[in-house]
Amino acid sequence: RWPGGVAHVLAEPELEGRFFKWNNNAGQVRAHPGGQSNANVVLPHDLLGAIGEADEDSDTEDELPPVSNLYALHDQVPQCFSHFTYSVTERKELVCDLQGVWNSTDGYLLTDPVIHSRHKAHYGRTDKGVDGMKDFFRTHICNDLCRRLGLSKPQIF
Repeated sequence: RWPGGVAHVLAEPELEGRFFKWNNNAGQVRAHPGGQSNANVVLPHDLLGAIGEADEDSDTEDELPPVSNLYALHDQVPQCFSHFTYSVTERKELVCDLQGVWNSTDGYLLTDPVIHSRHKAHYGRTDKGVDGMKDFFRTHICNDLCRRLGLSKPQIF
């Protein structure tokens, strides 16, 4: 029996697409299909949908990039995003435990992320503080997107 005859339920909408866990709050990183690192895959400039000045007046449809580049991109973006959050917060926070789906309609839909902060447990028990940030950077290999954003691996780790 429920107190007062009322029950509360928390539910999330179904995520459409293949579910991935790109990284976790203990520093583990998803391996590229085939077990190879994708950190050194160089992605075509237009793969992210960026519009360059020369492209603005073009009405032609671009071909889709090779499938191997799509897999690399889907794995690189979450890793780069975690790295970016550390940089943009001036090394005070890092968003990780990135899991969810990617599909061509919605892009990334992430669920249940973790934030590591300089003050351990500030964001709850999954916030491992500086140790969690160190764990991420122990396994993170900067990829093409990190390099394009000018991100570099912190030397203190």
